[in-house]
Amino acid sequence: MKNKLIKIELSRAIKSKTMALVLFLGLVITVSQIFTYVIPIANFNERVVVDNYPMASPTTVFQAWIGNINILPQSYIFFALLPLLAAIPFADTFFTDRKSGYIKNVLIRTKKKDYFLAKYIATFISGGLAITIPLLINLIIAAMFLPSFVPEVTQSFAIGPTHLWSKLFFTHPYIYLIGFLMIDFIFSGFLATIALSISLVVEYRFMVIIAPFLIYLFLYSLLSSLGLNNYEPLYFLQPGYGTCDYRIILYETLFLGIITSTTFLISGVREDIY
Repeated sequence: MKNKLIKIELSRAIKSKTMALVLFLGLVITVSQIFTYVIPIANFNERVVVDNYPMASPTTVFQAWIGNINILPQSYIFFALLPLLAAIPFADTFFTDRKSGYIKNVLIRTKKKDYFLAKYIATFISGGLAITIPLLINLIIAAMFLPSFVPEVTQSFAIGPTHLWSKLFFTHPYIYLIGFLMIDFIFSGFLATIALSISLVVEYRFMVIIAPFLIYLFLYSLLSSLGLNNYEPLYFLQPGYGTCDYRIILYETLFLGIITSTTFLISGVREDIY
Protein backbone atom coordinates (compact mmCIF):
# COMPACT_ATOMS: atom_id res chain seq x y z
CA MET A 1 0.00 0.00 0.00
CA LYS A 2 2.93 2.33 0.73
CA ASN A 3 4.27 2.19 -2.85
CA LYS A 4 0.78 2.60 -4.28
CA LEU A 5 0.20 5.65 -2.10
CA ILE A 6 3.50 7.19 -3.21
CA LYS A 7 2.48 6.70 -6.85
CA ILE A 8 -0.90 8.32 -6.18
CA GLU A 9 0.68 11.34 -4.49
CA LEU A 10 3.29 11.68 -7.23
CA SER A 11 0.57 11.54 -9.85
CA ARG A 12 -1.40 14.22 -8.02
CA ALA A 13 1.72 16.40 -7.84
CA ILE A 14 2.96 16.03 -11.41
CA LYS A 15 -0.47 16.25 -13.06
CA SER A 16 -1.69 19.16 -10.95
CA LYS A 17 -2.67 22.52 -12.42
CA THR A 18 -0.28 24.22 -10.02
CA MET A 19 2.64 22.20 -11.41
CA ALA A 20 1.65 23.21 -14.94
CA LEU A 21 1.38 26.84 -13.82
CA VAL A 22 4.81 26.85 -12.16
CA LEU A 23 6.47 25.16 -15.14
CA PHE A 24 4.87 27.75 -17.41
CA LEU A 25 6.14 30.62 -15.25
CA GLY A 26 9.57 29.06 -14.96
CA LEU A 27 9.79 28.56 -18.71
CA VAL A 28 8.67 32.13 -19.37
CA ILE A 29 11.65 33.32 -17.31
CA THR A 30 14.25 30.89 -18.67
CA VAL A 31 13.13 30.92 -22.31
CA SER A 32 12.93 34.72 -22.37
CA GLN A 33 16.66 34.70 -21.59
CA ILE A 34 17.16 32.78 -24.84
CA PHE A 35 15.58 35.61 -26.83
CA THR A 36 17.17 38.51 -24.97
CA TYR A 37 20.69 37.09 -24.56
CA VAL A 38 21.45 33.75 -26.20
CA ILE A 39 20.17 34.52 -29.71
CA PRO A 40 21.95 37.91 -29.89
CA ILE A 41 25.13 36.14 -28.75
CA ALA A 42 24.62 33.50 -31.47
CA ASN A 43 24.29 36.27 -34.06
CA PHE A 44 27.51 37.82 -32.81
CA ASN A 45 29.23 34.43 -33.00
CA GLU A 46 28.23 34.22 -36.64
CA ARG A 47 29.81 37.59 -37.34
CA VAL A 48 32.97 36.49 -35.52
CA VAL A 49 33.27 33.47 -37.83
CA VAL A 50 32.18 35.17 -41.07
CA ASP A 51 34.26 38.30 -40.60
CA ASN A 52 37.15 36.37 -39.04
CA TYR A 53 37.64 38.64 -36.04
CA PRO A 54 41.27 38.06 -34.99
CA MET A 55 40.86 38.91 -31.28
CA ALA A 56 37.47 37.32 -30.65
CA SER A 57 36.40 33.74 -30.01
CA PRO A 58 32.83 32.39 -30.17
CA THR A 59 30.87 32.51 -26.92
CA THR A 60 29.90 29.02 -25.77
CA VAL A 61 26.73 27.63 -24.22
CA PHE A 62 28.57 27.33 -20.90
CA GLN A 63 29.09 31.09 -20.85
CA ALA A 64 25.63 32.15 -22.00
CA TRP A 65 23.04 29.79 -20.49
CA ILE A 66 20.93 31.14 -17.63
CA GLY A 67 22.79 29.19 -14.95
CA ASN A 68 26.07 30.92 -15.71
CA ILE A 69 25.05 34.54 -16.27
CA ASN A 70 24.08 35.62 -12.76
CA ILE A 71 23.95 39.33 -13.61
CA LEU A 72 21.01 39.01 -16.01
CA PRO A 73 17.53 39.87 -14.66
CA GLN A 74 16.08 36.50 -15.70
CA SER A 75 18.73 34.59 -13.79
CA TYR A 76 18.36 36.71 -10.67
CA ILE A 77 14.55 36.55 -10.75
CA PHE A 78 14.49 32.78 -11.26
CA PHE A 79 16.89 31.98 -8.42
CA ALA A 80 15.35 34.61 -6.15
CA LEU A 81 11.88 33.07 -6.64
CA LEU A 82 13.24 29.50 -6.45
CA PRO A 83 11.66 28.56 -3.06
CA LEU A 84 8.30 29.95 -4.15
CA LEU A 85 8.38 28.08 -7.46
CA ALA A 86 9.39 24.89 -5.62
CA ALA A 87 6.60 25.13 -3.04
CA ILE A 88 3.62 26.08 -5.20
CA PRO A 89 3.10 22.77 -7.09
CA PHE A 90 2.28 20.48 -4.15
CA ALA A 91 3.56 21.77 -0.80
CA ASP A 92 0.17 23.03 0.34
CA THR A 93 -1.73 19.81 -0.33
CA PHE A 94 -1.36 18.46 3.20
CA PHE A 95 -3.06 21.66 4.34
CA THR A 96 -5.85 21.31 1.76
CA ASP A 97 -6.20 17.55 2.35
CA ARG A 98 -6.81 18.22 6.02
CA LYS A 99 -9.21 21.11 5.44
CA SER A 100 -11.26 19.23 2.83
CA GLY A 101 -11.45 15.98 4.77
CA TYR A 102 -9.60 14.06 2.03
CA ILE A 103 -7.05 12.86 4.55
CA LYS A 104 -9.73 11.09 6.60
CA ASN A 105 -10.74 8.96 3.62
CA VAL A 106 -7.09 8.08 2.93
CA LEU A 107 -6.30 7.10 6.52
CA ILE A 108 -9.23 4.70 6.60
CA ARG A 109 -7.37 2.54 4.07
CA THR A 110 -3.72 3.12 4.97
CA LYS A 111 -1.34 3.83 7.82
CA LYS A 112 -0.80 7.39 8.92
CA LYS A 113 2.98 7.17 8.58
CA ASP A 114 2.65 5.86 5.01
CA TYR A 115 0.52 8.85 4.04
CA PHE A 116 3.00 11.29 5.57
CA LEU A 117 5.93 9.60 3.84
CA ALA A 118 4.17 9.61 0.47
CA LYS A 119 3.26 13.28 0.89
CA TYR A 120 6.85 14.18 1.81
CA ILE A 121 8.35 12.29 -1.16
CA ALA A 122 5.86 13.73 -3.67
CA THR A 123 6.43 17.27 -2.39
CA PHE A 124 10.20 16.83 -2.52
CA ILE A 125 10.18 15.49 -6.09
CA SER A 126 7.68 18.05 -7.38
CA GLY A 127 9.74 20.88 -5.89
CA GLY A 128 12.90 19.58 -7.53
CA LEU A 129 11.24 19.12 -10.92
CA ALA A 130 9.66 22.58 -10.84
CA ILE A 131 13.15 24.11 -10.70
CA THR A 132 15.32 21.79 -12.77
CA ILE A 133 13.01 21.37 -15.77
CA PRO A 134 13.04 25.08 -16.76
CA LEU A 135 16.81 25.24 -16.18
CA LEU A 136 17.42 22.10 -18.23
CA ILE A 137 15.26 23.33 -21.11
CA ASN A 138 17.15 26.63 -21.14
CA LEU A 139 20.44 24.71 -21.33
CA ILE A 140 19.19 22.48 -24.15
CA ILE A 141 17.88 25.40 -26.23
CA ALA A 142 21.05 27.42 -25.62
CA ALA A 143 23.09 24.44 -26.82
CA MET A 144 21.11 24.49 -30.07
CA PHE A 145 22.31 28.02 -30.80
CA LEU A 146 25.79 28.09 -29.29
CA PRO A 147 28.89 25.86 -29.56
CA SER A 148 29.84 23.49 -26.75
CA PHE A 149 33.58 24.02 -26.82
CA VAL A 150 35.32 22.89 -23.66
CA PRO A 151 35.80 26.02 -21.52
CA GLU A 152 39.26 27.54 -21.22
CA VAL A 153 40.65 29.13 -18.08
CA THR A 154 41.40 32.31 -20.05
CA GLN A 155 37.72 32.82 -20.87
CA SER A 156 35.37 34.90 -18.72
CA PHE A 157 34.03 32.58 -16.04
CA ALA A 158 33.37 33.21 -12.37
CA ILE A 159 34.64 29.70 -11.68
CA GLY A 160 38.29 29.64 -10.65
CA PRO A 161 40.77 26.91 -9.73
CA THR A 162 39.65 26.87 -6.07
CA HIS A 163 35.94 26.47 -6.80
CA LEU A 164 33.96 23.28 -6.35
CA TRP A 165 34.46 20.81 -9.25
CA SER A 166 36.48 23.41 -11.20
CA LYS A 167 38.65 20.73 -12.85
CA LEU A 168 35.51 18.94 -13.97
CA PHE A 169 34.08 22.17 -15.39
CA PHE A 170 37.16 22.79 -17.55
CA THR A 171 37.33 19.18 -18.78
CA HIS A 172 33.76 17.80 -18.81
CA PRO A 173 31.47 20.83 -18.45
CA TYR A 174 28.22 19.00 -19.10
CA ILE A 175 28.93 16.57 -16.26
CA TYR A 176 29.64 19.60 -14.07
CA LEU A 177 26.29 21.14 -15.01
CA ILE A 178 24.43 17.87 -14.42
CA GLY A 179 26.00 17.73 -10.97
CA PHE A 180 24.80 21.24 -10.16
CA LEU A 181 21.33 20.53 -11.52
CA MET A 182 21.17 17.59 -9.13
CA ILE A 183 22.17 19.91 -6.28
CA ASP A 184 19.43 22.33 -7.34
CA PHE A 185 16.92 19.47 -7.51
CA ILE A 186 17.72 18.21 -4.01
CA PHE A 187 17.90 21.63 -2.36
CA SER A 188 14.70 22.81 -4.06
CA GLY A 189 12.94 19.63 -2.98
CA PHE A 190 13.88 20.25 0.64
CA LEU A 191 12.83 23.91 0.36
CA ALA A 192 9.39 22.71 -0.74
CA THR A 193 9.17 20.40 2.29
CA ILE A 194 9.58 23.42 4.57
CA ALA A 195 6.02 24.31 3.62
CA LEU A 196 4.87 20.83 4.69
CA SER A 197 6.35 21.36 8.13
CA ILE A 198 4.84 24.83 8.36
CA SER A 199 1.41 23.47 7.38
CA LEU A 200 1.29 21.51 10.64
CA VAL A 201 0.94 24.73 12.63
CA VAL A 202 -0.24 27.45 10.22
CA GLU A 203 -3.93 28.09 9.60
CA TYR A 204 -3.61 30.02 6.35
CA ARG A 205 -2.84 28.42 3.00
CA PHE A 206 -1.05 31.51 1.70
CA MET A 207 1.40 31.39 4.61
CA VAL A 208 2.13 27.74 3.91
CA ILE A 209 3.19 28.52 0.34
CA ILE A 210 5.15 31.67 1.05
CA ALA A 211 6.97 30.45 4.18
CA PRO A 212 10.00 28.93 2.33
CA PHE A 213 10.41 32.15 0.35
CA LEU A 214 10.29 34.32 3.49
CA ILE A 215 12.90 32.15 5.21
CA TYR A 216 15.05 32.24 2.07
CA LEU A 217 14.73 36.04 1.90
CA PHE A 218 15.55 36.44 5.59
CA LEU A 219 18.69 34.32 5.23
CA TYR A 220 19.74 36.32 2.18
CA SER A 221 19.39 39.61 4.05
CA LEU A 222 21.09 38.31 7.19
CA LEU A 223 24.04 36.64 5.46
CA SER A 224 24.53 39.59 3.11
CA SER A 225 24.69 42.00 6.05
CA LEU A 226 27.30 39.75 7.67
CA GLY A 227 29.35 39.51 4.47
CA LEU A 228 28.74 35.76 4.20
CA ASN A 229 27.58 35.70 0.59
CA ASN A 230 29.05 32.25 -0.05
CA TYR A 231 26.56 30.82 2.44
CA GLU A 232 23.54 32.20 0.57
CA PRO A 233 21.56 29.60 -1.44
CA LEU A 234 20.68 32.37 -3.90
CA TYR A 235 24.31 32.27 -4.98
CA PHE A 236 25.61 28.74 -4.46
CA LEU A 237 22.67 27.20 -6.31
CA GLN A 238 23.77 29.00 -9.48
CA PRO A 239 26.28 26.80 -11.34
CA GLY A 240 28.04 29.81 -12.82
CA TYR A 241 28.59 31.53 -9.49
CA GLY A 242 30.72 28.76 -8.06
CA THR A 243 31.50 27.99 -4.45
CA CYS A 244 34.85 27.25 -2.87
CA ASP A 245 33.61 24.96 -0.12
CA TYR A 246 31.41 21.95 -0.80
CA ARG A 247 30.67 21.73 2.92
CA ILE A 248 28.47 24.84 2.69
CA ILE A 249 26.12 23.10 0.26
CA LEU A 250 26.35 19.76 2.07
CA TYR A 251 25.66 21.10 5.57
CA GLU A 252 22.82 23.40 4.53
CA THR A 253 21.17 20.63 2.51
CA LEU A 254 21.51 18.12 5.34
CA PHE A 255 20.17 20.67 7.81
CA LEU A 256 17.09 21.27 5.68
CA GLY A 257 16.53 17.56 5.15
CA ILE A 258 16.88 16.67 8.82
CA ILE A 259 14.71 19.53 10.09
CA THR A 260 11.86 19.02 7.62
CA SER A 261 11.82 15.23 7.75
CA THR A 262 11.96 15.20 11.55
CA THR A 263 9.22 17.80 11.86
CA PHE A 264 6.85 16.38 9.28
CA LEU A 265 7.52 12.64 9.40
CA ILE A 266 7.97 12.25 13.15
CA SER A 267 6.22 15.13 14.87
CA GLY A 268 3.50 15.23 12.23
CA VAL A 269 2.67 11.55 12.54
CA ARG A 270 2.31 11.91 16.31
CA GLU A 271 0.05 14.94 16.02
CA ASP A 272 -3.72 14.80 15.94
CA ILE A 273 -4.41 16.08 12.44
CA TYR A 274 -8.21 16.03 12.49
